[in-house]
Amino acid sequence: MKYAIEIALNRIIPKEIKSIIATQRTLDILIDGVTENFVVIPMDEMLEVYKEQENLFDYDVIPFARESVIAEYNEEQKAACEAWNVEMLTDIFPQPDEFETPPYSPLWAYATPQEITSNVEILNEIAWPGLVKCVTESADNFDANWDKLIADYEANGLEETEQMMTDFLAEKIS
Repeated sequence: MKYAIEIALNRIIPKEIKSIIATQRTLDILIDGVTENFVVIPMDEMLEVYKEQENLFDYDVIPFARESVIAEYNEEQKAACEAWNVEMLTDIFPQPDEFETPPYSPLWAYATPQEITSNVEILNEIAWPGLVKCVTESADNFDANWDKLIADYEANGLEETEQMMTDFLAEKIS
């Protein structure tokens, strides 16, 4: 496909990352518990470098160029843009600069300590069979199955794991 790389990049790189790339020179990313530092090339510089090297690639579109995305729109998408008075379909959504950036990384980006991860795995091994049993057995057995599930949770460290996770996240976002 002629534009496969561009389409793939536009789908997998969130707007927040594109915003960071557009505004910062370095980017610290937490990968497997280790902070990696990346040097960021501003979009205009990236496009210049791309122009110099475009003959190395098997396509003739500059990644992230609005024009190339618009050129791929079908008739319905073009009609929608015209009806909504926007240039691109993504323009109907709030833009990155409209969101307040919290002073901490997204919670999903933190590497969870091994002790918490181990406890969660144990609790998950209890949860799935217990929930399946609650749902698949007769309604008369639901309360007994539910009570057993909660008792098994508590016997295997539910409260301690919850407190460890609460303390971990409180430390990260404070």
